Amino acid sequence: MGWVVDPAGHAQNLALLKEDVRTLEAHLKDKEFLVGNRFTLADLTCWSLLIMGFGLVLDAEFRKDVPHVTAWFEKISKRPEVTKVAGHVKMVEKALAPATA
Repeated sequence: MGWVVDPAGHAQNLALLKEDVRTLEAHLKDKEFLVGNRFTLADLTCWSLLIMGFGLVLDAEFRKDVPHVTAWFEKISKRPEVTKVAGHVKMVEKALAPATA
């Protein structure tokens, strides 16, 4: 089916994702939402891009280092208009390991 096992690529992309989440952490340090003081399309867009990360690889240990992003993600996840479409989003406790050959 064209699936390629690439542990090095996984590690590199995970590092990039974590770097981006840390950047978002710095932005959210003194804010409740990404833009202004209310929920906007920017929040929804960014949140939707992070669903897979929080669901698969951004584990509880990593989330301790990004409390503002974690709180923001949880807040967006619980909004009625979001749960109506996306359902319940559960964050992973332990990151999934990459596939092996």
